Amino acid sequence: MADETQDKESKGGGGMKWILIGLLVVVTLAAGFLGYMVISGGNNQPQQAGGVQAPAPPPPGNSGAAAPGVMVEMESFIVNLRDREGKRYLKTKINFEVPSEAVKTEFSTRKAQIRDVILILLSAKSFAEISRLEGKMQLKEELMARVNQVLSSGRVTNVFFTEFVVQ
Repeated sequence: MADETQDKESKGGGGMKWILIGLLVVVTLAAGFLGYMVISGGNNQPQQAGGVQAPAPPPPGNSGAAAPGVMVEMESFIVNLRDREGKRYLKTKINFEVPSEAVKTEFSTRKAQIRDVILILLSAKSFAEISRLEGKMQLKEELMARVNQVLSSGRVTNVFFTEFVVQ
């Protein structure tokens, strides 16, 4: 009877031993692959003969794209939101892209007018309007339109939020 128990344990233990060995092999292979990726920098670019890397192809859809414009960075805006649920405020920092240095110069001479237009627009917004992605995208469009009304020598081509905090 004791011999039967020992035989069953040795048979069952053998199966578990193979499972552990298999698991150990898989973990070792995964660690080796991860180590290779870390050491090589994850670079899987095609290489030419002699180990020289082939030049990366240009990103799709960028041929003929306009060069980036000149960035105009504004100071932070802090405004109370129009909200019935309580006192909420928005702190945001906005950068505007303009086509030339001439427009950037006009931007700085009209900075007071532009800040006024932006403050009025931001404080007219509610939390519900700006909390979703669609609201932020609409706010960008409205900011661009309002600032372009102030400018005479050029137009804002893009708006970037570099900080956007609602509390």
